[in-house]
Amino acid sequence: MAMEQAHDAVSDAEQALQSATERLARAAHRAVDTLSEYGGQAEERLRDTTQVATERSREMIEQVRRYVEDHPVAAIAIAAGVGLMLGLLMRPSGSAPRSPDEAYE
Repeated sequence: MAMEQAHDAVSDAEQALQSATERLARAAHRAVDTLSEYGGQAEERLRDTTQVATERSREMIEQVRRYVEDHPVAAIAIAAGVGLMLGLLMRPSGSAPRSPDEAYE
């Protein structure tokens, strides 16, 4: 009788474990499916955003090209000003501008 009860207990534990394993497997599959769906949505959004950014950058490049063609002197002056500002910003800190006399010493 005790042996039979032990077998029944083991069978019950095996069934409970198998049921829990099946529930866990189903939950894992649902999680993978959900993550896959979100990944697909994110990929589509990224593709759309990239396309919009590409189109906008092409439009901006075309606007700049037209401006330069229509106003070449102003474009050169702007480029020179930007170059000067970048040069000043990229100069090592603490270095003062040199006078022309100091440059030859």
